[in-house]
Amino acid sequence: MSLDDFWAEETSEESSGRDDGDHDASTTTASSSSSGVPLDASDDDDDVEEHDSRDHGAAASASAAATGSGRHAYLGEVDDVTGAGGGLNLAPGTLLTLSIYPLQRTVVFPGESVPIILPTERADILIESVMRAPKPFTRLFGMSLFDHGFGTKHRVGCTVELVQFKRGDSGDTSLVVKAHQRFVLREEWASSSDDGAGLATTLELGRVVFDQAGLLHCKVEVLPETSVECRTPRACKQGCSYWDAWAHRPFDIYVLADKAAELYEKLGTDHQHPEEEQEDERGEGGGERASNSPCLLHRRRDPVQFSFWIASALPLDSGKQQELLEMDGTNDRLLAEIAAMKKMLDNVLCCAVCDANISLSSEIFRMTDSLGGVFVNTHGFLHDIVTLLRIKGAALQGEPETAHCWFPGYAWTIANCKRCGSHLGWKFTEAVQGSGLRPSSFWGVRNGALSVA
Repeated sequence: MSLDDFWAEETSEESSGRDDGDHDASTTTASSSSSGVPLDASDDDDDVEEHDSRDHGAAASASAAATGSGRHAYLGEVDDVTGAGGGLNLAPGTLLTLSIYPLQRTVVFPGESVPIILPTERADILIESVMRAPKPFTRLFGMSLFDHGFGTKHRVGCTVELVQFKRGDSGDTSLVVKAHQRFVLREEWASSSDDGAGLATTLELGRVVFDQAGLLHCKVEVLPETSVECRTPRACKQGCSYWDAWAHRPFDIYVLADKAAELYEKLGTDHQHPEEEQEDERGEGGGERASNSPCLLHRRRDPVQFSFWIASALPLDSGKQQELLEMDGTNDRLLAEIAAMKKMLDNVLCCAVCDANISLSSEIFRMTDSLGGVFVNTHGFLHDIVTLLRIKGAALQGEPETAHCWFPGYAWTIANCKRCGSHLGWKFTEAVQGSGLRPSSFWGVRNGALSVA
């Protein structure tokens, strides 16, 4: 199917109809109160228009400003936790008891920053617990994928360090944590009554017990990571062994990291710096921006951490991401990521529920330093999204809102699949028409809402 055929298919049915009905709180990013910012919601056909971000004008600086100083600038000014940021790397095999924050539909990888919003009462219990822990476990707790609906949990998660927090005026507290190392659950426990530490059982599903802060208490073991020293032996590269060098190439994490970086750069276009991209293509940019791209910097620093960075950046559902997290070998993880990106390139993205064509992988772009990321809404729900320039077959629900928008300068509107009604994500449009933001509109689609044809 050609690009023209894809976007022309059922054009008459592609206008973005609005549904003003109620929607579950887990799909919203803010309350429904209006912010009073001038908006223009009259254009209902943006999901099939030729996007004006393809006009490589001189608005890159405006877009950079709109993203804020960090991915979670929408949380406002946050306070740094004393002593945080130095890293809390424990020796592999270390056994310890951790408070585990259960995740739904979201997987956290080492090196990733994750926002959390909790009621202040629960946040205070969490903060007090991790801050009074003895060194080197101060500020440390864990995160692991947990399916409340089926009462099941995955045994591999990540240790996270509390690095920033902010007490809100509405009874909520915002936290930012930094993931460090993988762990495996060894044993679950929790107190059945108050033990003086503010812990009390409030929910029990089988052997899984939560405290008043909504945390699961577990004994965990820190998992080892493949060392960067596992590079292919020199003798193999020089052809001195029985097998030629090509046979060992799949086991060289540096070669695999190079391939993964190459595919990742092809997968997403950077629409925030179009002038630099054109200069690089003409050879006029001196290669400075290319050498400083997040993808290349991660690869050069550490192929092991780079494999985690790629896993967190790819638009994969939580099940596939959990599989990547549980892989013990960096080689296996990079090979799986390469296979996923090859399948994704130049392919159709569909609704995960009804298989309706939604977009093309060529519409993926980098609004920040990656293809998307984990964001939190005011209700505390985490959403792992990918940013797309265009989608089709989406019905918009409600009017654009600017409150708690993940991308400053934009307004968000809930987007559902027009065929099955499932929640796809959000459409982001300029909060003030003519503000010069590029792109002037785009889509943030939940990774779990997409599948590759």
